[in-house]
Amino acid sequence: MKLSIIIPTYNEAESIAQLIQRIGKACTSNTLSYEIILIDDHSYDDTVSIAETFLTTHPLTIRLKQGTKGKSTSLLEGFQIAQGEVIAMIDADLQYEPEDIPRLYHHLQKNTYDIVVARRKYQAQFSWYRRVLGQIYATLFGKYWLDLPHDIQAGLKVFRRAYLPKPTFVSTAWGFDYVFLYNAKKNGARIGDYSIPFNTREYGFSDVQLSTYIELLSGIIWLRLKDYKAVIFGLIGILNTSIDFTITLLLITLFQPTTVPILLGINTVAFVVANINSYLLNKRHTFQDTSSHRVTKILSFFSISLISLMLNNLVFLGIIQLLTPTQTTPSTLIVILAKLGATIFSLLVNYWGYKRIVFSSQKGINLTYLNYILIFILSAGILFHTTLDISSILPRNITWLLQGGDWSQHFLGWHFYRNTPWNFPLGNFSGLLYPSQTNIGYTDSIPLLGLPLKLISSILGTPFQYIGAWIYLCITLQGIIGFWVAKKLKLSNGQALITGLLLQTSPMLIARLGHPALCAHWMILWSLGLYLDKEHSKKIFWLSILIIVLSGLTHPYIAIMSWSILLARFLRISTKLQYQIFSGLILTGTLLTVWYMVGYLGNQANIIEGGLGRYSAHFSTWIHPIYNFDQSSSLIMPNWTKTYSEQYEGYAYLGLGSIIASILLIPIYIRHIPSLLKKYIPAHWPLFLLLGALTLFAFIEESLFLRIQNSPLPGSSQLINLASIFRANGRFIWPTSYVITFIIVTSISRRFSRTIALILLFLIISINLIDTSPLLFQSYRPSEQVFSFQDPLMQDLPPILQDRHKHIIFYPAQHPYRSYFRGDDYAPLAYLAGTHQRTINLGYIARYDKDQIETYNAIIQKELKNGITRDHHLYLIPDAEQQKVSHWLQQSDSPKELIQLNRQLWYIP
Repeated sequence: MKLSIIIPTYNEAESIAQLIQRIGKACTSNTLSYEIILIDDHSYDDTVSIAETFLTTHPLTIRLKQGTKGKSTSLLEGFQIAQGEVIAMIDADLQYEPEDIPRLYHHLQKNTYDIVVARRKYQAQFSWYRRVLGQIYATLFGKYWLDLPHDIQAGLKVFRRAYLPKPTFVSTAWGFDYVFLYNAKKNGARIGDYSIPFNTREYGFSDVQLSTYIELLSGIIWLRLKDYKAVIFGLIGILNTSIDFTITLLLITLFQPTTVPILLGINTVAFVVANINSYLLNKRHTFQDTSSHRVTKILSFFSISLISLMLNNLVFLGIIQLLTPTQTTPSTLIVILAKLGATIFSLLVNYWGYKRIVFSSQKGINLTYLNYILIFILSAGILFHTTLDISSILPRNITWLLQGGDWSQHFLGWHFYRNTPWNFPLGNFSGLLYPSQTNIGYTDSIPLLGLPLKLISSILGTPFQYIGAWIYLCITLQGIIGFWVAKKLKLSNGQALITGLLLQTSPMLIARLGHPALCAHWMILWSLGLYLDKEHSKKIFWLSILIIVLSGLTHPYIAIMSWSILLARFLRISTKLQYQIFSGLILTGTLLTVWYMVGYLGNQANIIEGGLGRYSAHFSTWIHPIYNFDQSSSLIMPNWTKTYSEQYEGYAYLGLGSIIASILLIPIYIRHIPSLLKKYIPAHWPLFLLLGALTLFAFIEESLFLRIQNSPLPGSSQLINLASIFRANGRFIWPTSYVITFIIVTSISRRFSRTIALILLFLIISINLIDTSPLLFQSYRPSEQVFSFQDPLMQDLPPILQDRHKHIIFYPAQHPYRSYFRGDDYAPLAYLAGTHQRTINLGYIARYDKDQIETYNAIIQKELKNGITRDHHLYLIPDAEQQKVSHWLQQSDSPKELIQLNRQLWYIP
């Protein structure tokens, strides 16, 4: 079988000799019958004359270009005279190594591919942005636009003669590669790829210019648009967009919407009407589907429509939020612009869904799983609205985040961080609780989102919050990943669905909505799912690294739990000590590196605090419904009290349904003790060991830690100090609690028939929902007791801030703004300071240098007593302290005087 190798050349005199020699050597050593066809595109150097010296030593044909200039036409002329049954094409600049031609050839034959495309691995000499741009180009335009998950511009390809382009093949000067692959796939070609090194150019100069990139992009876009289905779909889309817009404008005119629910209702009604029309027209005209309206097809249509509707509403509200000032009604123009953007986006989603799922003759995406994902998205929405109100997801809605407690800390951490110049560690910022420098990790502001969003902070507008969206995402992923883990445990789809919903409504998760960073329980579930995977592959390894990075950027407690489970996995799947040590070092090193980059490690803030064990878990935590001091999460057992009120951190109530199931399953558990000792413990000893260690640590109370710290054992004090970083040790009960939940559902699923097991699981989740209704229906909604945009402070303070004011100093700092007589009333002042990029000596931060703050506040008090005020400082004094501070200024003959800001505050300008 002869192999024809086509080489288009243009001024390649410095590389052509080496290329021909290396091709010959590579093909000969692989016993390949080959020919080389060189098509020269009017070179003005010695390319042709040098190549002619090989005519007698190599099976070489040289053809001077006859057609128009360009690589595409050169290749086509070479293809016309090729004699081989397999054709290869390679650039002449040696960026592709000729030795890879036989490798691609053998890959084609071994896997019965029709085409094999080189997948370029950029060498270290390439700049990082060249690599990133190359990946973006291949992903956006190759994978998503042309449906070609390959390196569409790779100049090295091997393909069978049956797919040899005809002379009538049409492409732009540089567009041969993607046009060739796109047409071949439409004609049924099986396309594979093969990774090869891609080198920098050593000789000559590249012909690629800016106009080349413009030509490539425009050609790719036009190629897809020429697909008649896309064109017809676009025309139908224009019609349905008109219908959508007409209904929207009509309803806006009739109802004059001023609230989010009405806007969403109008958007939804218009969308549904237009989408039904879209389905009917596209079924008949775009995809020419003459089959009946089968139930599965209609259901798949509604599934895609539902996804499209949710995304449409998100884009619609997102644009309105970005373009509308806070606390104002959006104008009709903004609503129309938002509708246009959302409609275009949903059209793209619909086209993809219709083509791949609704009207596809291929298997495509598993629609069943898609529908389950939709169920988890919807149930998360219901749960989110029940506890927080769906409007909390809007990025401009910050009222609920400034009512005090952890939410205020999380939001204000981001609010100040976004305006702080970049430094190292990346998470460091200043301005809140001045003069302390802190970190968004210490404010629990979720660095995973805060770091990337800071890059685009200038276009996000103010205010902007991502905490609501994060909580919604966590609830959604809790269900989806719980379903995935259940499938790994061999549960049926229905059983896995109920398991996902059971985990989604887990009291452990719902009780954590007040601490968004700790809502990432899905990372714990994801780690457990990977633990169950027995595959020893690079994919699992890199997924494990990904979880470590994501959890490390979310919260240290979540990271340690995920790290423990993944470490157990690598200890289990291999008996080689070297591999176990290597895996442990990689996981640990990755986590420590992430922490160091963010700023959890090496910061000057005092991260050691006392009270280790005060926030432990109670030994009855799984059946103990008290989750917040004296509040019970159980409707049926409301009067159970705790030993220590602080043990709410170790709250892990399973729900009455799960508790009853556990009790009824005790005989089964006892019966399986021998197999547990003989089979499961030896096979899963790392998981039992590490989860046992976390559970034991979670149960230890403060008195025992104090005894250890005061013991004469060497290093005991240092060990307790290190453990004090995680002084809310009760939280480490969570992984074991989730393992218990999976044991309950798998025991039922394997003990009973599929139908009976499904009924029992349904009863468990039903009883749990009824029992934990006090927790599920607790009110997280903002009471506006502390913060409101209508607060006079919002209008009074900005006018007195001048350019010279760099710092807002509240005295006394221990008594923040109290217009509503609550301890968290620093929030309005801190929000205004962050908005106007000023520092403020108020704030609540989990870890900070207490000595530095106390010293600074003492200095401020001493200066005020002596009538001294600093330049660039704006002093705010509460009404209760006004007479005292005024007396100090008068007594010291200070030229400064107190001026009344409003009924609550005075200031020294």
